[in-house]
Amino acid sequence: MTTPSLPALFLAYLKIGCTAFGGGIAALPVFRTELATRRAWLPEATVDDLFAAAQAIPGVILVNTAVLTALPLRRRTGAVLAALAVVLPAFLVILLFGTWLLAHRDAPWLAAIWRGLRPAVIGLLLATAVRLLRAHVRSLPNALTALAACLFLIIYPSPLPALLAAILIPPLLRRLPRRPPPAKPDAAPPSAPTPPPSAP
Repeated sequence: MTTPSLPALFLAYLKIGCTAFGGGIAALPVFRTELATRRAWLPEATVDDLFAAAQAIPGVILVNTAVLTALPLRRRTGAVLAALAVVLPAFLVILLFGTWLLAHRDAPWLAAIWRGLRPAVIGLLLATAVRLLRAHVRSLPNALTALAACLFLIIYPSPLPALLAAILIPPLLRRLPRRPPPAKPDAAPPSAPTPPPSAP
């Protein structure tokens, strides 16, 4: 892990804010690519863990993730700069184009753009979910935890039950008695060496 300068950190998070379309979980690949793959500031596993923690904290996931990932890099100053950087692009876009978009919100071409963006964001979410499954769901307890969290999130509109399931299920599964491995059969004693044939 390398320590970036404050200007480099600000520019990196500004780029994340410009390219993290869809927000939420769809922004995870952008954080991983920029912070872990391209700049090698943080390991991918650390980015994934901090992103998961950001979803358990009240607030905007994009800003929470920016703050949590910048804290180990440049402490509080870096966290403040990262939060400002990821928010700035969306703020400027809304400020400059918000009134214009509202004036044309009933235009057929704008409605067609929104219809195209919705499935694209769904594709980003699915791709992110597949990457996370491959990276972190490699055991039965992890698979059951992921399935329970998914079901809770489908049934309840709040993510709190899903987060509680993710916290409580793994320790409960580890307390279950495990079946002992099958005993290995005793090895056969080595056979006596065959005597050489006697000479005639």
